[in-house]
Amino acid sequence: MNVKTLTIIVFILVTAFLSGLVWATFIPIWQFPDEQAHFAQVQNYAEFKGYLPPGSKDLSFEIFESENILGTLRDKFGRNKFTYNPSFNIKYSDSKIGLKEEYLNNLPPVARTTLVKNESPLYPPLFYALSTLGYFAVNSQNLFARVVATRIISVLMFVVLVFFGFKFSQELFPRKKHLQLAATLAIAFHPMLTFVSSGINNDTLLNLLTTALLFFLVKIIRRGITPKDSFFIAFIFALGALTKQLIYLFVPAIGLAILFSLKKTKLTKSQIKTLIAYSLLGLISMSLLLFRRGFWWPFWPKVTSNSPGAHLSFFSLLLERISQLYRETLPWYWGVYKWLGVVLPLNVIRIIKVFMGLSFIGWLKYLYFKFKTKKFTITDKQFIFIFFTNFVYITVLVAWDISLHRNVGFGHGIQGRYFFPLIASHMAFLVFGLWQLIANRKFQKIFLLSIFSLMLILNLLSLHRVLTSYYTLTPFTTFIDQASQYKPSFAKWPYLGVYFTAYILSLSLLFNKLFKCKK
Repeated sequence: MNVKTLTIIVFILVTAFLSGLVWATFIPIWQFPDEQAHFAQVQNYAEFKGYLPPGSKDLSFEIFESENILGTLRDKFGRNKFTYNPSFNIKYSDSKIGLKEEYLNNLPPVARTTLVKNESPLYPPLFYALSTLGYFAVNSQNLFARVVATRIISVLMFVVLVFFGFKFSQELFPRKKHLQLAATLAIAFHPMLTFVSSGINNDTLLNLLTTALLFFLVKIIRRGITPKDSFFIAFIFALGALTKQLIYLFVPAIGLAILFSLKKTKLTKSQIKTLIAYSLLGLISMSLLLFRRGFWWPFWPKVTSNSPGAHLSFFSLLLERISQLYRETLPWYWGVYKWLGVVLPLNVIRIIKVFMGLSFIGWLKYLYFKFKTKKFTITDKQFIFIFFTNFVYITVLVAWDISLHRNVGFGHGIQGRYFFPLIASHMAFLVFGLWQLIANRKFQKIFLLSIFSLMLILNLLSLHRVLTSYYTLTPFTTFIDQASQYKPSFAKWPYLGVYFTAYILSLSLLFNKLFKCKK
């Protein structure tokens, strides 16, 4: 990677951080997916050193009171006042201090450790242990400061995700810098990914780890596997097991990548024996870990004759899920906010579908050429691997949701963000298909700037859509008053203005660097 490319990547990473910072500071507290539940687990790791007595509750009085005041306290059906209710908002004051903000700020320290309810998700510990870095950084300050500081840790994870997205694209398109950068920009400015990654949710760390894992897997397919690669693949998988059970869906991908890599790997008999020994050791260790169960176990809903939904046909539910994936999950993949109450405008969704359709046509053109000429490359093998990985992941996820439906009698639903562990591959597929419709070196810069502009417009449009759902944007004084309420001092106005100005300046500099980018 030359100096100019490195400079562009640094600008992309800085801009991605500032973008995440804007989302993290402008969005009200508890308005990211299940944020209050995940923060509860962060708080428990910080306050109780990760240990709670068996059978104890796990939501503090401090969080409970804030949820009650801010409208996010769930009912017995798991819904709050915002769920599917885009018109609902809390009552704002006429200043930068919320009506009950001082009350929440002045809760005694014991409110952090007084547990009153169960809501913590009880996932594996890694994300929550890392997130306590933000919590402890402002430990002496109020609840809002600790929440926003913890959000910033997630934003930093998002930046690392974008970096590994670039490394993934490098291995996929080693001689096509414009495709590497275009795919990276598509990841960095994907609106829903930015949104999820700016809040407190262990999905952020899982998405980072799976993107890093995908990078190493496509790398060994192209270059062959080395002991160093084997270590990093095993290490990342272990970190994933300490983050969320969805990492187990990547076991088939790891096996296929190693199989593909063997033709590129020159091993002695001794090295082959060592590789087999390590593989067996890893398999045995993983099996022992799984049989230990607890939160390590990739839970699969058990359907018996007494299950409420046992009478439901698997096939009929499958047809429902296929329809749901297109009608609901696809729009939500690009953006669903405010507790499932706000989505992108219908015309925007239609435009996105047009570009996805154009990319699909580009892929048909590419496949036609490949089968006609019968000239297949390492990149084609990598694409086969990526397609297989996505197919396995989606199939298992859908089957799990159907089994859960039959187990409890109603559908849990498949949200678009559940597919973000593979988002680097999705953006690579999208960008590559669109490029096939042009495939002319003269238009590389125009293509790159177009991808950047379109994704940026989509990101800013989504941000505007979300802000208008919470705040009154005009007059401007009303907006800054409302946006500053129930926030720490460093996330109130004028700091909000400083962050947004820095973001816009960074975008301008990034556009300038891309414009000067040579072919």
